[in-house]
Amino acid sequence: LMQNEGKKFDPEIIKIVSEKFAPFPIGTFVRLSNQMVGIVVENYTNTCLKPKVRIFWENQKPVTPMVIDLRDDPLYKEVEIKEAVNSL
Repeated sequence: LMQNEGKKFDPEIIKIVSEKFAPFPIGTFVRLSNQMVGIVVENYTNTCLKPKVRIFWENQKPVTPMVIDLRDDPLYKEVEIKEAVNSL
């Protein structure tokens, strides 16, 4: 839906839908723009693209698991979810 915002879908409708339905629900494995891979552990209303993620991999290497907050942690403000992945 978000890829077609403004093309096939009204941006206001996409905004409303994305605020109510998380595109990456809790339990979804995701790859981030900083090459980290982890699992979504918490979503926020109105900022569904900036969840908390428990990280397990960085640059294709296992790391000690840690939780990062894409919404509130200033170290990760610019980090985005690139895609959902099948598993670690």
